[in-house]
Amino acid sequence: MSVNPVAAAFRDFDDATLQTLGNVGLLRRAAKDVAAGRVSAVDESTVEVAGATVRVGPSGPAGATCDCVAAGICQHVLAASLWLRNLAQAPGEGDDDGGPVATGEGAVVDGPTALDELLGLDPLVLAKNVGIAAVRLSRAFDGTATIHPSDSHIDVILAGESTTIRFVRGAGFDGMISGYPRAERPQRHLTAVRLVVESSGREWRWPGLASPAAPTDPSRLSAGEAQALADARATASALWRTGLAHLGNDASDRLAIDSMTARIEGLHRLARLLASAAGLSDDLAAHHDDVTEPQLAVVLADIVAHATAVEAASGDPVRIDRLRGVARRTFVEVAALDLVPLDVRWFEPPAGGRGVTAVFLDRATGQLVETTSARASGTDPSFRRDGPGLLWGLSIAKVVEGAFTLRSPRLDADGELSAGDLSSIDFASARRLGHDDFAPLAVDDWSQMRGADGRGESTVVVRPSSVGDLDLREVAQELSWPLTDTSGRVLDVQIEADVDHRRRADALLALVETRAVVEYIVGVRRVRSGRMRIDVSSVVVRDGAFLRLVPLDFERPAAETPSSGKPSALRQRLSRLASRLAGGAPAEFRPAGPPQQPPTLGERVLLPIVEVLDELAATGRPTLNERQSALLKRQRSMARNLTLGAVSDAVDFVVDAERLDPLALLRCYYVVGRALGLAAG
Repeated sequence: MSVNPVAAAFRDFDDATLQTLGNVGLLRRAAKDVAAGRVSAVDESTVEVAGATVRVGPSGPAGATCDCVAAGICQHVLAASLWLRNLAQAPGEGDDDGGPVATGEGAVVDGPTALDELLGLDPLVLAKNVGIAAVRLSRAFDGTATIHPSDSHIDVILAGESTTIRFVRGAGFDGMISGYPRAERPQRHLTAVRLVVESSGREWRWPGLASPAAPTDPSRLSAGEAQALADARATASALWRTGLAHLGNDASDRLAIDSMTARIEGLHRLARLLASAAGLSDDLAAHHDDVTEPQLAVVLADIVAHATAVEAASGDPVRIDRLRGVARRTFVEVAALDLVPLDVRWFEPPAGGRGVTAVFLDRATGQLVETTSARASGTDPSFRRDGPGLLWGLSIAKVVEGAFTLRSPRLDADGELSAGDLSSIDFASARRLGHDDFAPLAVDDWSQMRGADGRGESTVVVRPSSVGDLDLREVAQELSWPLTDTSGRVLDVQIEADVDHRRRADALLALVETRAVVEYIVGVRRVRSGRMRIDVSSVVVRDGAFLRLVPLDFERPAAETPSSGKPSALRQRLSRLASRLAGGAPAEFRPAGPPQQPPTLGERVLLPIVEVLDELAATGRPTLNERQSALLKRQRSMARNLTLGAVSDAVDFVVDAERLDPLALLRCYYVVGRALGLAAG
C-alpha cells in the first residue's frame, strides 16, 4: 500500500503528545485496536476504526473528527493517529488489510525540522486565520517564553504559565497541541509561534492594526477600547441572529475571546458581562435545564447597552473610569461603622466554589452595606459553612449575635465591605438586637413594596401582622408562607426546598414547630418577567426582651422529630421530597405560576413585548410574523398613550424595519426590561 500523503501530518506525534489529547487509558485501548487489525483506510482522508469513521487531514490529530457519539478526541481518533503515524514511519511494512502494527516511534526522517516548518509560516496568514481578537491578545503579551526545540517538535511555555504548547512537524499551526481551554488556544498558540520566530532572530510582522498604546487623554477611548466595544456588539448581534436556542460551542468561545480582549483593553466591567454571557451560552449549548434563552438575552442586551454607555462617556473622566471598572477591587479604610446584621446567605454556584454574603444596616447613614467572602472550588478546605473564620476571622454565629462597631472597615468603590482580617468587631460596643434596629427598614404594607429597578435583586425586611401556615409546593420544590400586612393583604413568600437549600427549609420548619414568635422576615426580592417573589433567607424572632437574627442557611440541622414526638405531616412530606431528589430523580420543572398580584397597567403594556422579543431571540427569525407585528403595533400604541416614549421609540425600530436588526432588538429588550422593572416595583 502506498503512503497516504496525510499520514505525514501524524508522523511525529509521539505517545506523550497523544496522551495530551486523550489520556493513558484511552491511548492504550487505541493501541489494542491497531494491534488487533481493526484499523483500515477507506481513502486518503478517511480511516475506519472498529466500525467508526474517522476523517483526517493535514492538521493531524487535532483536526481529526469521528462519527461516534463521544465528544472531542475519542479512542477511534487516537487509533487512527497511531495507525497513520506508523504508516508514515514505516511505509513499506503496511498492507491493505490493516496497516502496520503499532511499534516504536521517532523514526529518522530526512527533510525540514519542526523549526524550519514553523519559520516558514506566514504571520499575516496566521493573523487572518485566528481573527482580530486573538491577534490583539497575542500582541498585548509582552513576556518571554521557555523554548525547547527538537527535530520533530518544539515545546513552548509562556512566561508565568505552566502549560506546554507543542508545535509538531508536519501538522502546521492548526495541529498545535496544548492544554489551554479551546477559546484561548488561537491567541496562546499564535503567541508561542511569534516568540519562537523572534527568538530565531526573525522579525514578526503584525497586520495593520491600531496601536494598543493608551491615548494621550485617558478620559477618551483608545482605538483598542473602541474595537473591543465593537467586537462585543458584533458578537451579541451574531448570536441573536443565529437564534439563542441554536447556539453551539463556538458561541461561548467567541464570547470568551471578547471577554479576554475587553480585559486586556482595561474594560473590566464589559469583560465580566461577556464572561457571564459565555457561561450561559455554554450551558445553553449543553442543554442545561436551569438556563434559558431569556437569561442569555438579558445579558446580551446589557452588553450592548454598556458598550453604548462607555462610548457616550468618552471625554468624561469620572464617568468613563466608573464604566471601565477595575481588574481587582481596591479597598480604602474608612471611619468605624456601627452595623446591625440583617441577613446572611450561603451560596454554592453551579460552576463550583462556595461563599457567604452578609447584609448590614449602617446606623449612621441608614443604608445597607454588604460583604462577600468566597473560595474557588478545591481551595481552602477550612472555609466551610460552619467554619470559624468566614467574616473578619469569626463564625457567622458570632457575627449575628447583635449590633456592633466594626473597627478599621474597608470599602471598595461600590461601597462593599471587605471581609478580611484587617477589620475587626469591637465586642465591647456590642449589644443585643431590638425593634429599633429593624423597624426603620421594615415594610408592613405590601402595597408599598418597592425595589431597585426590578432587573437585579434587593434585600427587603418585612413585618407581617400575622403569619400563616407553611405549605410545601412539591412541583416547585419550595415552601410557601402567607404573610398578612396591616391592611389585611396577603403576600406569599418562598423558601426554596430543593437539595441545595434543604438546610434553609429545615431551619424555618424547626422555628415554626417550636412556636417561635416571628417579628421580622428578611429575604431577597427578585422580579422576573414582571412577577415579584421574595425568597426568605433570615428570620428575626423574639428572644425574651430582645430580638434574635436567625440566618436560616447557618442554623444547625434540627432533629427530624420535634419535641412533641411524632414528626409533623409537613416535615414528613419535606423528607420524602428530599429523598426523591437525593435519589437522582429528574428535577421538576418550576412553572412561573400566576402573578402574586394583578399585573399593573404598565405590565400589561410591556409583558407582551417581552414575549415577542423572547420568541425572536430564541429563533433568530429575521422578520416578524403577522401575529408578532400586530401585537407590537398594538403595544406601541398603548405605550404612547401612557407616555412611555422610550419604549415606543425602541419598538419603532423593530416594527418599522423590513428586516430586523439584532442590535435594535437588543436595545429594545434592554429598554423594555428596565421599564418592566419599574412597572413591577
